[in-house]
Amino acid sequence: MRAYLKVGKDISFPLDLPQYFPPLERTDDKVADAQSAVELPIDQLKHTVFWFMKATPFDDIAFNHLFNGNIDKAKEIWSKKKSVSSLLNLMVCAIIEHNNIALALNADMLFQDYSSELCSTVNDTIKLSSEQLTELFVDLLKDDSSIKFIKLAKVPGTSSCWQKAFGASMVKPLIDEITTAINEAKNVKGAAANYAAGIKLMNSTKSPLLQLMSWLGSSDVQYQIIADKLAQTILQCGINYFNESDDNNAPQKALNLQSYALSIAIGQLVKDRCRENIEVLQKIGPEYEVRKEISEISHQLKSFNIWHGHSFTAIESFIKACNPHLQSIKLKLGGYSEIYLRMSSSVASAAINDVVLKINNLQTRAVLSSDKSSLKLNVSSAVSIMSKISELDMTTQCRTYFNNNNSILNSLNSRLNTSGGCYIATMAYGDYNHPQVMVLRDFRDSFLAKRDWGQHFIKYYYAHSPNWVEKLKHHKTINAVIRKVLDAFALLWKNISHYE
Repeated sequence: MRAYLKVGKDISFPLDLPQYFPPLERTDDKVADAQSAVELPIDQLKHTVFWFMKATPFDDIAFNHLFNGNIDKAKEIWSKKKSVSSLLNLMVCAIIEHNNIALALNADMLFQDYSSELCSTVNDTIKLSSEQLTELFVDLLKDDSSIKFIKLAKVPGTSSCWQKAFGASMVKPLIDEITTAINEAKNVKGAAANYAAGIKLMNSTKSPLLQLMSWLGSSDVQYQIIADKLAQTILQCGINYFNESDDNNAPQKALNLQSYALSIAIGQLVKDRCRENIEVLQKIGPEYEVRKEISEISHQLKSFNIWHGHSFTAIESFIKACNPHLQSIKLKLGGYSEIYLRMSSSVASAAINDVVLKINNLQTRAVLSSDKSSLKLNVSSAVSIMSKISELDMTTQCRTYFNNNNSILNSLNSRLNTSGGCYIATMAYGDYNHPQVMVLRDFRDSFLAKRDWGQHFIKYYYAHSPNWVEKLKHHKTINAVIRKVLDAFALLWKNISHYE
């Protein structure tokens, strides 16, 4: 060969197999390198396991078919009788055709059943066991990128020796791959970067982690250590993202990462930490989504409640300021959401309280000053404001509170004539202009209103009597007793005033 090359003459051999491989470029240097590569016995064995061997008459027949481009016929002949050369030649055919299963089955059979014969055929000085020969083959495969190494690992029908050799060679690269991904995820800053890193880490390590578990099992210490490291890193990415994010759906996005972390965690401490974070996110999720709206409404409530007795215009402005935020919460969480109803009821209650307080104060002032027209006007405005408040959604308790006050206010509005109505007396006699009621109003105006203690009594009476009326108006027996007491008091007052 080298003599031909020196004179520039082309040379070829049948086993160049141009039917299956591109043309070979032979040079004197390449031939010299090839010769030196097979001087040692172990190197001769290394090159043998990746090329054809002709040792039997069957091989001659099969090679003739191979040279003619009929590889299937060649394989059929080699498959008829198991031997060192037939198994080796079938291995090479499997490499040519990228048939991983055939390569694994024939290689495993060759190394398990014919290891001694293979070694002695190549060089009598070579003494490798089945395990050593399999490990040698696995090491050689690592350097060949054309071999689908991962698919050779667990071919059904291969021996435990074969799978052990592949498993030992695969574990370290898988652990290294996962460790590299973990280290990359740890070096990011910011909410968006942490979330992206967590998602990438989760997706990129699913396959290697699954392969690692298939080789080692979940009870293996190596697997447990790397799985817990991976879970903790993904968990931390979720925590960092949530703590720094302004996204409305941050709890759910963080929850996705942390739920996956829990699913792969092995150690109890890591699992407990994952569960704690998941429970926190599940509790704050809905409220977090509307945190900005809640903050705005809380700010409005705080400002509104600094002092009481707002004007009706201020009360209406307060409701208008809160309403957009309430509608946003309703849109996001629904009209039956506990959070929405709680916030809407808080707004309604604050407005109702101020309306009631203002009317009570105005009613007392009207009694003391006999300013009837101003009270009438304000009660009418209060009725209008209560109508706007009624449009707010409320809890059952808040709606009851509203209905009670609204009923009293409308009753006052309908019967108000000259001055503040005498609630209990009017309830007892059923008529604002009943003679006895008029006597009692005279007592209020000509006696109580002219004394300091009487003025305090009037204020207290008008602050609480509407609620008393609402509770007592349907109790006929109690009303009858009240009438008898008031009759006696009215008679006494008429006698005293007449005497004076």
